[in-house]
Amino acid sequence: MLNQYNFLFHYKIARLTLFISFILISFSFQTQASPNCENLIGCKQKYCEINQQLTLAKKYNNINKVNELNTALQQAKANCTNTKLKAELTKKITKEKEKLAEYDADLISAESAGKKDKIHKYQNKISEKEYEIKQFEMELSKLKSQSPPNK
Repeated sequence: MLNQYNFLFHYKIARLTLFISFILISFSFQTQASPNCENLIGCKQKYCEINQQLTLAKKYNNINKVNELNTALQQAKANCTNTKLKAELTKKITKEKEKLAEYDADLISAESAGKKDKIHKYQNKISEKEYEIKQFEMELSKLKSQSPPNK
C-alpha cells in the first residue's frame, strides 16, 4: 500500500515536472516566434501575430493555413477593437475563475476523502488555472493602460 502511494506520488511529481517544462518551452517558443509583436498592444498585437503565422505558413507552403490566416487577418482588421478585446478577456477571466472555484471544491472533497491521487490532480489543475488567469489579467491590464481605446 505504501509503495503504491510512493509510486503515485513520484508519478504525479514527474507529470507536474513535465507540465511545467511544457509551459516553459511553449512560452520560450512563443516569445521567440513573436519578438516584434510583444511590444504591441491589443489589436495591433493581434494583427502582428497573425502576420507572423502567415509568414511561417507561406514559408512552408501550407496553402490551407495561408488562406485561413488571410481570412482571419481580414476579419480581425474589420472587427477588432480594444474594447472588444477587453470584454473578451474579462469574460475569459470570469470563466476561468469559475473553473478554479470548482477545482477548489473538488480538492477539498478529495482531501476530506483522503484520495491522494485526486488531491494531486486538482492541485495541478488549480496551478494551471491560476497561471492562465494571471496571463489573462496581465493582458487585460496591458490593454487598460493603453492610451487610445480602439484599434
